[in-house]
Amino acid sequence: MKVSPRARKLSVEQLIWLGLGMAALAAVFIGVPSSSATALQTPRFWPAAAAGVMIAAGLLIALSALRDRGRLPPATAESAATSLGPTQQAEEPEPDVLRKHNHLILIAIIAAYVAALPYLGYVVATAMMAWGLAWATGVRKVLTATLASLTYVALTTVIFGVLMNVALPRGRGPFVDINSFFF
Repeated sequence: MKVSPRARKLSVEQLIWLGLGMAALAAVFIGVPSSSATALQTPRFWPAAAAGVMIAAGLLIALSALRDRGRLPPATAESAATSLGPTQQAEEPEPDVLRKHNHLILIAIIAAYVAALPYLGYVVATAMMAWGLAWATGVRKVLTATLASLTYVALTTVIFGVLMNVALPRGRGPFVDINSFFF
């Protein structure tokens, strides 16, 4: 049975997600110190939970690809060319096809967030990251993206910084004062 390019692509993607999840989980247990605090307040809990979600998502993608592997018809240029008559035009591409590499943009935004967090502090870096993620996922109204990012910052600051007493990064330079105003 011939494997279509789409099935091969899913195989690589699932391996990448599984590998990233395993690497993140290993990095958490190697690089993050343990603590005697309650489970939700330890520095390892939330990064380990995120890595676990990443591994679970990779496994779900893998299972979905394995289940759908036999059902994917091989797409060829000949079948696409012969299906359209001389007066018919190709249909508009689906929005999902237009955003084929959107996940790379999301990963780049999160990587930039992780890099900027120690310098900008939690409030500023998280507000910028949340706004960028909203924009990258299709929110085109500036006010909506801004309100969503500020709401996210407020909720996570209250939950983690105030209620759970997790130390959030305050940044460096003038960003210390901005972050200190909120927590």
